[in-house]
Amino acid sequence: MTHAMRFLYALTFAFWISSPALALDAVTLQLKWTHAFQFAGYYAALEQGYYREAGLDVSIREALPAVDPVHEVTEGHAQYGVGTSSLLLERKAGKPVVVLAVIFQHSPYVIIARQTQNIHDIAGKRIMLEPQANELLAYLKNEGIPQDRLIRLEHSFDPQDLINGNVEAISAYTINQPYYLDRANFIYQTYTPRSAGIDFYGDNLFTSESELTQHPERVKAFRAASLRGWQYAMDHAEEVTSLILAKYTQKHPRQYHLFQARQMDNLIHPELIEIGYMHPGRWRHIAETYADIGMLPKDFPLDDFLYSPDFKLDISILYRGLLFTLLLVAVTSAIAWYIYRINRKLARSITTGRLAEQQELSRSHILELLASDAPLNTILDDIVRSVEQANPAMLCSLMLLDSQGKFLLTGSAPSLPEFFMQEMNGIEIGMGVASCGTAAFTGQRVIVEDIQTHPYWTVYKTLAQKAVLASCWSEPIHSANGKVLGTFAIYHHDAHKPADADLQLMAKTANIAAIALDRNRADQAIKGNEKLLSDILENVRAYIYMKDMQGRYLYANRLLRELFNAPMEEIVGYDDSKFYDAATAAKMRQSDQQVLQQGMALHDDEESNPNPLTGQTSVYLTTKIPLRHEDGRIYALCGIATDITEKKDFEEHLRHMAQYDALTKLPNRALFSDRLQQTFTTARRTREHFGLMFIDLDKFKPVNDTYGHEAGDLLLKDAANRMQGCVRESDTVARIGGDEFVVLLASLKHDQDAHEVGEKIRHALNQPFKISGNTLNISSSIGIAIYPAHGDDEKELVKHADLAMYYAKENGRNNVTVYHQGLKDSK
Repeated sequence: MTHAMRFLYALTFAFWISSPALALDAVTLQLKWTHAFQFAGYYAALEQGYYREAGLDVSIREALPAVDPVHEVTEGHAQYGVGTSSLLLERKAGKPVVVLAVIFQHSPYVIIARQTQNIHDIAGKRIMLEPQANELLAYLKNEGIPQDRLIRLEHSFDPQDLINGNVEAISAYTINQPYYLDRANFIYQTYTPRSAGIDFYGDNLFTSESELTQHPERVKAFRAASLRGWQYAMDHAEEVTSLILAKYTQKHPRQYHLFQARQMDNLIHPELIEIGYMHPGRWRHIAETYADIGMLPKDFPLDDFLYSPDFKLDISILYRGLLFTLLLVAVTSAIAWYIYRINRKLARSITTGRLAEQQELSRSHILELLASDAPLNTILDDIVRSVEQANPAMLCSLMLLDSQGKFLLTGSAPSLPEFFMQEMNGIEIGMGVASCGTAAFTGQRVIVEDIQTHPYWTVYKTLAQKAVLASCWSEPIHSANGKVLGTFAIYHHDAHKPADADLQLMAKTANIAAIALDRNRADQAIKGNEKLLSDILENVRAYIYMKDMQGRYLYANRLLRELFNAPMEEIVGYDDSKFYDAATAAKMRQSDQQVLQQGMALHDDEESNPNPLTGQTSVYLTTKIPLRHEDGRIYALCGIATDITEKKDFEEHLRHMAQYDALTKLPNRALFSDRLQQTFTTARRTREHFGLMFIDLDKFKPVNDTYGHEAGDLLLKDAANRMQGCVRESDTVARIGGDEFVVLLASLKHDQDAHEVGEKIRHALNQPFKISGNTLNISSSIGIAIYPAHGDDEKELVKHADLAMYYAKENGRNNVTVYHQGLKDSK
C-alpha cells in the first residue's frame, strides 16, 4: 500500500471518529407487546443497518402486560414507543406524547366471542378487555353496551380461556389470537369496530415532546429508518421471520409469524399507501368518535399531537457532509487509479509461454472417478495433485463456499502447509480478503503477483511469509447456472506473473472442479429430495399406499401402518382381505381394478369403510391413479385416502345450523319456507287443506327488560317446547323472529281443527313459566289462515295469517283469530 493510500485511509478514519454528526446516539424503542412479526419493521431496520446509517444505536425492548409504553416514553425510560390510537386520550390526560407515524391504516383490535347472534349478546357476559382497548369500549358504547353491562375480567392473553368457556368474549388482535383459535378448530364470532364506522389507526410510532424539542434531527432520522425497515420487512417476510426466530423469540412457531405477515398486509396496504402515512382528517375523526361518547372534549386540539418534520437547514452539518463527500471522492479516485495501474502492469506481464503445460493435465482419471461416484474429497484431491504433478513449482488449493455462501472451507490443499490452511479455513469472503476471499466475493479472477506488497494480503502477509508463499492466483469456480461454488488457487514460493498458459490452466481446472461440485450437489439434492418425499409421506395426515397389479400392497405410509396396526413387512405382499372383512375387501378390489385394468383415475371418490382398529364406519375421500412405465403399460396404482368423517359430521352440523334456530332448536325461517312450499305442492296434488298459524308472544318485552335477556331466552325455549307439545309430528313449529313463531298444520280434516289447535297453544302459553326462581306470565296473539279458502299461494296465505294475528293483538291480545274477508281493512 502506498504512502498516499495510507494517508487517505487514515484521514477517512479520523474524520469518521471525530465528526459529531456521525456519532451513534443510543436510544430505546418500547414495544407495546412481546416480540413478534407485529414489530417486524423495527427488527429489519436494526438488522439491515438502517438505524446505524442514521447515526443511531437502537435497543428494542418488548413489553409485558404490566408495561405501559406511554409511561416508559414520557418518564424517559425509552425515547420512542408503539401505541394504539388511545394516545389521544393520553394526550388529553396530560401526557406529552407526539405521534410520528402510523403503521396500521386499520386497527387490528376486535372482540372475539363464543357463538353469538350479534354483539349485543355479550351484554351481561364475562369479557376480558386489555387496558389499552379504549377503541373497543367506544365501539361497545356506540352499540348501546356501556361498561356497567359487562362483567369485565383481567385479560390473561391466553385464547384457551375462551375455548374452555372461562369467558364469553375477549379483546383480541386479528393478527394474533385467530391463529391459535383456528388451529384449535374453535368456532367463534368476530366483531370489529369498523362495522360501526369506527376506523382507528393501529400500532402508532410515537415519542415525547421533550425528545422532539431536544433532538429534532434524531427524531426525524429514527422515523425515516424505522419506516424504511417496515418496507423491507413487508417485502421480505420469510427472511425477517427467520431473523425473529433466531434473535428475538421462539415463543411462537414460524407459521404464526407468517400468519401475522399476511394479516398485516391487509392492515398496512403497502401497495396502496406509503408506510407511515397519516392524515390529520382521520385523526380528527378518531377524536370526534371519542368526543361523541364523552371520552374527549369537542374540538380537542391536534396541532402538537401530530408530528410535522422540521426542515431547518443546519449549515455546520452541510459543511461536514460536503467535506466528507469530497473526501470519499478522493479516496475512490485513488483506489480506482491504483487498480488501473495494477491492471496495466498485469496486461504487460501476460505472455504465451506455457500453453503446452495445460495439455499435460490428464482428465481421464478424474472422469472415471466422477463416473464411479467416488467421494468428493477424493476427486478434489486428484484434481489438485494432477496440476501439481504437471507443474512442480505450483502449490494448489481448492476452497469451497459454505452453505450460506459466506465462508471458504478447505476442499483440498495437499501441498500447502497445514498451519497456513488452518488459518485460511473458514475465512469470510469479501473485497480485499486475500486472493481467494476476493475472488469468491467478486466472482472474478484475482491475480496477486507479490503477496507482501498487495493490499488484499495486508492481514495475511505475515502468515504467507511464514509459509514461504510469495504469490497467489485465484480463479472462482462457477456452477452451471453461474453461482460461485468456491475457488481454485495457485501459489508460488517466489513472486510470480502468470502466463497465458497459466490462466488457461486455472480456467480449465476450475471448470472440471465445477463439474465435480455440480455433480455432488445434484447427488445431494436427489438424496435430500428423497428424504423430503419420505418425510412428507410419513407425516402427512392421509393414508398413502401403492398396490401391484394383483392388488397387493407395495408400500404403506406411517398413518396406514397405524390403521392396520402392522409394520411394513406385515403389509407388503398382502391384499385387503388381510385387513378388512370380505365384503369391504371385495368392494375395494373392484375399485382397484378400474384403475389397474381400465387405466381410470378416480378422484375425490367417497368411500365408507369400517375402521380396522375401532370397527366403526368412517368416510374416506379417496384418489387412485395408475402408475405407468415409459411405454404406457400400467404396473401399479397409487392411492391417497383422507378420513373426512369429522368433516362430514361438521358439514351436517353446519347444515343444521343453517336451518334451525340456535336458541330453541326449532326450524328457522329458511327451513319453514321450504316446508311451506312442499306443503303447497302436496296440497295442490292431493286437494288437501292445511293451516298456517302466526303466533306473537304478548308481554315478552317486559320480561326481557325486567329479568334480562338470559331469562327471556329461557322463556322462549320453554314456550317452544310447549307449542311443539300441542301439534302432531307431521306439523311444523318454527321461530322466525325474536318472539314470533309460525305453525304449519298439514292435512287438516276439518278447517275448524286449526282453531282448536290454536286454542290449545294459547292455553299452554297462558300457564305460568318458572324461570330462575321467578314466576313469569305471558300470553299469545294467534292468527290463522286456511288453504285454499284464505289463499291459494304462499304470499297470499302468509299475508292473511299475519293480518289475522295483527287483528288478535289489536283486539285485546290473548286470543285466536281465523282470517275472514272482513279483516281486510282492519290493518
